[in-house]
Amino acid sequence: MSGGPVARVEEVSGRERVVMFDLDGGVADLSAFAHLLTVGDSGRSHRQAWQQFFAHLGQAAVVEPGRDVVEAVAGLGFVVV
Repeated sequence: MSGGPVARVEEVSGRERVVMFDLDGGVADLSAFAHLLTVGDSGRSHRQAWQQFFAHLGQAAVVEPGRDVVEAVAGLGFVVV
């Protein structure tokens, strides 16, 4: 992405103008991995299910309008988290 800085939450000092985006559905289409959230009799906890789900974030399709918004906001000088 071009524009302003992108940071992790723990890297933000509190003096910056910050915008946080919802990744699931807003910037990344993780619907292909929704089946991982079904815990059922798998023996996994809900926390483990969500961790497995978000582990696939790098494989998710980009939601182009979401990317456009992130890039526009970053271009205005906001730190994107």
